[in-house]
Amino acid sequence: MQVRAISGFRDEARSKANKEEVALSATAINTQNALSLGFAQGGQSQGSGLAGAVDQVASSLNQQILQNSRNRIEGVVTDVNAATITLNAGTKAGVNLGDRLEVRRAGRPIGRVVINSAQDSVSIGLFEGSESVRVGDTVANQ
Repeated sequence: MQVRAISGFRDEARSKANKEEVALSATAINTQNALSLGFAQGGQSQGSGLAGAVDQVASSLNQQILQNSRNRIEGVVTDVNAATITLNAGTKAGVNLGDRLEVRRAGRPIGRVVINSAQDSVSIGLFEGSESVRVGDTVANQ
C-alpha cells in the first residue's frame, strides 16, 4: 500500500506582541483505491511554531493510518500437535511473526495463538487457552 499525504498546508504567522500562530491540516490517501486513511489538523502558538504543528499532525495521521489500514485476518486451524497449531493463513493474509490471533469455536473465544512461523499461506504458533484447540477452530485478529 502506498500512502500519499495531501495537505491543505497553511502557515499563518501573525505578529501580535511576538506571538506566532501556525495552523496545519493534512489528509493521507491510499493511492491504490483513493480512500482516505486519515485527516488531521494541528496548531501551535508561541515557541514550537511550525515544527510543533507538524509533529502533532504527523502523530495523529500515523495513529489513524495504522487503525484504518489494518487487514482483517481470518483462518482455520488445520493441524494440532500439543500446544503447537498450524493455520491456513499466512503472510499473504497479513499474518506476521509475533501476531496474537484469537481462536474461536462456534463463535466464542477459547484462547489465542502467538505466531512464531509464517509463510505465504500457512503459519504456526503456540496456543494459549482455557480449552483444547481442535482442527476446524477459527482464528482472527482482534
